[in-house]
Amino acid sequence: MKPGASIWKMGQLSFNRSAVETYKLDGFKYAVLFYDRDKKKIGIKFTNDAKEQGAGKVSMKRRDAMVFAKGFLA
Repeated sequence: MKPGASIWKMGQLSFNRSAVETYKLDGFKYAVLFYDRDKKKIGIKFTNDAKEQGAGKVSMKRRDAMVFAKGFLA
């Protein structure tokens, strides 16, 4: 399986097991989301710094990682 991510209707970003293993996402507690309006792309910076501006919690569900981003996606 290739590393992958998906956006859920409920405003969650989900990263599959392969992405978690390849990028060692289970080693991070937070993610900061960015949006490039010109390129229309989302950027994600994983961090363990809870005080970093815009940091949102990364939740592990089985072997998948989830970032709750409803406000960001709105």
